Amino acid sequence: MEVTCAGILVADIVRRFRERAEPGRLVTLEEPITLHVGGCAANTGIDLAKMGVDSKVVGRIGDDYWGRFVIETLKSYSHLNVAGVRIEKGEMTATTDIEVDMETGERTFYHYIGANASFSIKDISADSYRCEIFHVAGYNLIPKITPSDLRTAFALAHRKGAATSIDLAWSDRVKWTTLKHAMDQIDYYFSNLDEARMVVSKPRASPQEVSQTIMDMGPRIVAIKMGPEGCHVRTRDETVDMPADPQFVAVDGTGAGDAFVAGFLLGVGHGWDIGRTTRYANAVGGFCVSKPGATAGVPGRETVLGFIDENPLSYFRRPAPSAR
Repeated sequence: MEVTCAGILVADIVRRFRERAEPGRLVTLEEPITLHVGGCAANTGIDLAKMGVDSKVVGRIGDDYWGRFVIETLKSYSHLNVAGVRIEKGEMTATTDIEVDMETGERTFYHYIGANASFSIKDISADSYRCEIFHVAGYNLIPKITPSDLRTAFALAHRKGAATSIDLAWSDRVKWTTLKHAMDQIDYYFSNLDEARMVVSKPRASPQEVSQTIMDMGPRIVAIKMGPEGCHVRTRDETVDMPADPQFVAVDGTGAGDAFVAGFLLGVGHGWDIGRTTRYANAVGGFCVSKPGATAGVPGRETVLGFIDENPLSYFRRPAPSAR
């Protein structure tokens, strides 16, 4: 299988601390400040490549230090095609300063949108649509791709024979409900619970209610990521409610959602049933949070498969109400 991951590319600067500095104070850190490739498209593409899936990363970076770091790092992964990454002179690569509380694992993000602000549907080449799954990653952080553009891109992917997938990302600058105009072209929908509630304008709705509302708009599968609470997945025939795996100790949650998506796309791409697909994705997310950085903890496919076979996890799998 081959997956195209189009979307945001970012250089992540990660600081892990036990004590937050007050204004005017210096706090000595226990660990070095580190630089990583980040952004949903890069993270998902790298995770898939590490698990042996041929992947294309499509996005936009600047011709600067951060951009050179991003492109050279991406090139270092076998199974990862970077021909769709556009390097734009005069633009700055997107950067995110990520603060991670070592006691709680909570993260704070300071993001500069950079070249991602200019990424548009015109930057996606015809070759990018030649794949089994065409995935748009970090959609809400790509301001120039409107719901109408998204619908056009997904319709083209469908004509090329690809399934379509989207992962949202949080933003305080979007009109969430406009995504409904593209929902009938989305096969696999991913977001966290807060994002999904914004999409359906139901701030207190349960995962079950949210997933049903979104599915009624068109997607074949709706996957709601809930961090330490696990995940909720709905297909036309059944629902899966799975807790986070207690075998993993969360060190850094950066990239966990992207790792879950990568695992899930691998599973559906290989035709696994929804229970095994969700269990695999759940484990990939667990491996991710066990190490600092967005992708460092994700292992190869056989390691994940061996883990889930050796560590059964109890979860709820029920017929969907409409399927009864």
